[in-house]
Amino acid sequence: MRGSPHEHALLAYRWLQCGDDRLWADFPRYWMAFNALYNAVREERDSEATAVANVIRTFFDLLAAQACLDQIGHQCISELIAIPPGDDRLDPNDPNYRKKTTVLVARFQGSGDPVERLASLMAIVYQVRCNLVHGSKDPEVMRDQALVSSCTPIVEVVVARLENIMEQHHNVPQPA
Repeated sequence: MRGSPHEHALLAYRWLQCGDDRLWADFPRYWMAFNALYNAVREERDSEATAVANVIRTFFDLLAAQACLDQIGHQCISELIAIPPGDDRLDPNDPNYRKKTTVLVARFQGSGDPVERLASLMAIVYQVRCNLVHGSKDPEVMRDQALVSSCTPIVEVVVARLENIMEQHHNVPQPA
């Protein structure tokens, strides 16, 4: 995010004021759980975005991916795809600002394979996560609210399904 020190201070203040908003608090929490898995499957040469997609490819079969997509629901997915995030390291007027997510949206829409669709969807969510973590999302900006509102339930469903898959197939111990 570009801006003056005053603009950054104002953004920090708005972040502190949104402490009761569960969506803004839940998205990073669910992402941290997902993050633990993508670091486990990340190859040295892989980008983080590739690792995100590889978590889905590693842990989801066709049926589990389709069940996950069904549970997320068409409306939530459509809302995210309608407002694909940009790479906030770039100026919004830069022609490459939404290039990556535009490719991912096309991959999501063009694939009949539920695993690849879910992998593409999570890669789009990853861009929102990057912008959020690096201070480029503002809880008072409607577009940012819409992005976080669509991403939070997606990550929540994916993490819950991953937890279920791992419990069934890998005998992950439950906390006491």
